[in-house]
Amino acid sequence: MSVMIRRPLYRRILIAVDGSVNAERIIPLVRPVLSALEAAAIVVHVLPTRPGGPDAASGAYLRVLARKLEGHGIDVETALPKGDPALELLRQADARKVDLLALTTHGRGAMARWSLGSVAHKVLRASHQPVLLTRSLGTPVSTVRRILVPLDGSRRSEAALPHAAALAQVFGAEILMLHVATRPGVEARNSKFRRWLRAEKARMESRFSAIRASLAPIPVRTAIDEGDPAVRILQRAGDLPGTLIAMSSHGRTGIRRWAFGSVAEKVLHRTPGPMVIVKSFPPA
Repeated sequence: MSVMIRRPLYRRILIAVDGSVNAERIIPLVRPVLSALEAAAIVVHVLPTRPGGPDAASGAYLRVLARKLEGHGIDVETALPKGDPALELLRQADARKVDLLALTTHGRGAMARWSLGSVAHKVLRASHQPVLLTRSLGTPVSTVRRILVPLDGSRRSEAALPHAAALAQVFGAEILMLHVATRPGVEARNSKFRRWLRAEKARMESRFSAIRASLAPIPVRTAIDEGDPAVRILQRAGDLPGTLIAMSSHGRTGIRRWAFGSVAEKVLHRTPGPMVIVKSFPPA
């Protein structure tokens, strides 16, 4: 698998805003990506369908945001669709052929945790495009020092690697590939289980070496931890400020579930830093 980026991975990036300062906290993170890759920004504000909506004020608001981005040499398009926010964002993403959706975890609300019915969660579950998110509370993130890529040993979990590579090149960041192995318990007395654990770690170390070679010259570190995957991912993400998690989720038809069971969802709910989520669909 060759991971290095030979062409810009993102040519068109959709930025979702809702008129709130919280929603705009995604812009400092996505702006360097737009500039470095010479990508176009599509700034979308979804309006309610009720009569007498703030169409004129919202149009003026988008023009202000567009001028700020254009001041950085970025090409900008704007859109003011009406309807269900998540559905309209997804429609805009497909119609405008964007390569990445960028939004905060909430706009007007005061909850740091997503609710099941939130716009961000709906977009994550249904989007075929990767989604870049940041927390809407706290200090806006404008730079990334390290990109943490959790890998579960499957090739589908590696779908996030090209995105990690692209972002590492933009920010001059290192990549940390992390595999969390089962922590030996009572069953570790079983010699077959111990041999399996050793073989699994050896397999991951071999795969790490192959991926590191494909990512050169991006600086890459690797780690194999033991324990609860979500806990270990969050611990690794928290030990260096400026860490972005790049994680694959497994796409399904119909009902969709996250990769690693509930691991990715736990990480999404608890990490204070930014994340990029990449759908990985099974082979046809």
